Amino acid sequence: MIEETKKQIFLIFFISLSAFFLYRCAQEPTGGNQSGNQQQQQQQKFTPTYSKDVKPIIDGKCISCHSPGGQAQFVPLTNYQEIVNGTAKGPGCSGTQNKNYVVKGNPNASLLYLKITNPPCGSKMPPGGSLSQDEEETIEKWIENGAPESGTYPTAPQNLQVSALSSSEIQLTWQDSPDEEYYQIKRRKDGETGYSIIQNNLPKNSIHIKIRD
Repeated sequence: MIEETKKQIFLIFFISLSAFFLYRCAQEPTGGNQSGNQQQQQQQKFTPTYSKDVKPIIDGKCISCHSPGGQAQFVPLTNYQEIVNGTAKGPGCSGTQNKNYVVKGNPNASLLYLKITNPPCGSKMPPGGSLSQDEEETIEKWIENGAPESGTYPTAPQNLQVSALSSSEIQLTWQDSPDEEYYQIKRRKDGETGYSIIQNNLPKNSIHIKIRD
């Protein structure tokens, strides 16, 4: 009888403990859900622009045909204005209902997006291979968000105070190279003993000076 009572107590304890852990698990979101929510938030925040996101796709996959001299030069895609203001011309799509390349805010009415996903006329573009899913989604989201040309940038500072440098603050070393017409001059930082003239690929913030006899 005592052994039977011990078994019953142990069983009740085990069931209670299991129920407690199940409850705790149900209350706490899993890492997978958190990760999925974070990805969704990042996707919602991402707003493609023509200059940064769309132009590289078009230049890499479309421009060889959709430019002067190309097979599809009657559908030019060489710059932002041609794309957002363009309408269908030439054979195949001139009579389609969706004539505008881009209808801002509506990818499914934009011929540019329809031609890479579900073309209402002619064949799917680009010929010989589709865009990746990421590329299609980039163009779709770009049109959905109004097809912006570029992002917003900080306002340029106003009333900058600039003082002239005295001759004692500028020191240069020079090395002649008769085979080179151009040189790059690098400013000296505090603590350095001289300047170096670099004649390879020029980095940012470089100064170009043409040397004349």
